[in-house]
Amino acid sequence: MAKILTKTGITTGNTVKAFHVTQSVDAFTGTDAYDITISGSLTVTGSITGEPLIVNPLTSSYAITASYALNVPTGTGFPFTGSAKITGSLAVIGPSNVTGSFTVSSSGNQQLTVAGSGSSNPILSINGSLGELFSVTDSLSGSLFSVNDISGTSILEVFSDDTVTIGDFAAPVLHTSVTANANSGATVIYDGVPTSSYSAAFFEYTAKSASNARSGKITSVWIPGTTNITSSQTSSPDIGDTSGFAFTVILSGANAVLTGSATSNSWVVKTSVRAI
Repeated sequence: MAKILTKTGITTGNTVKAFHVTQSVDAFTGTDAYDITISGSLTVTGSITGEPLIVNPLTSSYAITASYALNVPTGTGFPFTGSAKITGSLAVIGPSNVTGSFTVSSSGNQQLTVAGSGSSNPILSINGSLGELFSVTDSLSGSLFSVNDISGTSILEVFSDDTVTIGDFAAPVLHTSVTANANSGATVIYDGVPTSSYSAAFFEYTAKSASNARSGKITSVWIPGTTNITSSQTSSPDIGDTSGFAFTVILSGANAVLTGSATSNSWVVKTSVRAI
């Protein structure tokens, strides 16, 4: 059990004995183990060395493991100025702000892990001097991450429905891709272009069944809020015979839908979708 510094016997008029002094020397040089409690603030000039895997709590807002560990009340900070080398692991509980450069290096496979809680708020946010540049959420639905311009509006955003929007926030371009298996009869190939947000779509495709295949492009345009839609198609020459498979773009509810019609089974259709 560690010793405790004591002032027993130190009174006015009595002789100061050697152990009254040497206990402090032994405590602060590590000659003997002492429990030391410090209340108030502590200013340290120079380095602090802690024993690995041993937590040595100091009052105020410091705790020492291998180098530094932060576990401070919400709203408090870690007023550290200078450089620190951390060997081992570092756990930060609560908010943490780094002013200046921050480098993570490792020789292993896992260098930096950011864990979220499933909240719709970003678990990772990168901000420039004029606003947010990049953020990642852990909601697993809706927007997953975005890259923003100087005004904070998105210029690239990835969504959980496999779509990506790129470009001017006021007129983004929608990108996605889909694979559909089609048998004899009608099959919905892609049903997700919102007609209220976009007024044209471009579908690049390959259609294949056994030794029969072709590629092509379908261009479609519509008037939002109406039933007016028109399309045109261009395609490569057939390998074999693909005349038994045809495409149509229709308006269904709030979406422009790409459908396929086959006279035989086992068609595989891969489609790249772009909408403006």
